[in-house]
Amino acid sequence: MAKHDITFVCPECHSENKYQIDFTNVIYKLDHFDISDKKHEYENMNWKFEFIVSYPTVQKVSKFYSSRYA
Repeated sequence: MAKHDITFVCPECHSENKYQIDFTNVIYKLDHFDISDKKHEYENMNWKFEFIVSYPTVQKVSKFYSSRYA
């Protein structure tokens, strides 16, 4: 993939802005983005809590919305 020029015209001042997006770099960064589950622990004298935080998958988001808004 190559770099791609994006042109944007400001609706207020009508100035033209050009941006160049390097899709190769974007895809590389997305492929190396860490979305693994993260485990956090909190402990005091009486309790120990363990939390697992993760990015939602498409399937989880779909189930969430379908269960509430179906």
